[in-house]
Amino acid sequence: MADALLIVEDDDDIRTNLVEILTHNGYRTAPVTNGAEAMAYLKIHPPPRLILLDLMMPVMDGWEVMHALVANAALAHVPVIVLSGAGDLMQEVQLLGAVACIGKPFNVGALLDAIERYALPAA
Repeated sequence: MADALLIVEDDDDIRTNLVEILTHNGYRTAPVTNGAEAMAYLKIHPPPRLILLDLMMPVMDGWEVMHALVANAALAHVPVIVLSGAGDLMQEVQLLGAVACIGKPFNVGALLDAIERYALPAA
C-alpha cells in the first residue's frame, strides 16, 4: 500500500478515530499499535505517503521509530507528523526529522491540513 498513511498509535480509540477520519477524507490507512509493528510493516510494504506517529508507546516508542527511519535510506524521505499529548515538542521532533507536531487532543482540520501539505503524492 504505497499510497497509505501509516498510523502508529497505541491508544485504540485514537487509532480508530484516525482511521475513520482519514478514510472518510479519501485516504487509505495502515494502522499499527506500536513502533515495532510499524517497523515490521515497513519491512514488507512500500514506503507510505506519510507516517502519523505517537511518541509514548510500549514496545518501541516514537523516538526510537524516528531514529530508525532517519537511519534507513529507503525510509528517511517519508514525512512524519508526530501526534503527542506531551506539549510543544516541535523543536525536538524537527531535530529528528519530523515535518510537524500536532498536539492531542488534535484539531481535525489542522491534522487534515498538515497531511495535505506534507503527504507524498499517491502512487
